[in-house]
Amino acid sequence: MKLADIGVHAFNLASFISGFEAEAVSADLFTAVPGRRLDDNAHVLVRWTGGARGTILASQTSPGHYNDLSVRIYGEKAGLEWSG
Repeated sequence: MKLADIGVHAFNLASFISGFEAEAVSADLFTAVPGRRLDDNAHVLVRWTGGARGTILASQTSPGHYNDLSVRIYGEKAGLEWSG
């Protein structure tokens, strides 16, 4: 499953940066490349503590973005964007 491979790192980083914990999660995992034995894409909606909402997208089918990880968090007064 792709989320466990790379997406979980984005999930943990967003939780660490924001200080929030997930209250509810809904995910759509699917295989875009025929013949793959595991899901290669994940779209995840997260409801964090305090009412914040988030989206996590993880994919093994994004040419030119090998193991990219970026996080954007926006609040009432400011935002943070990190890419590595």
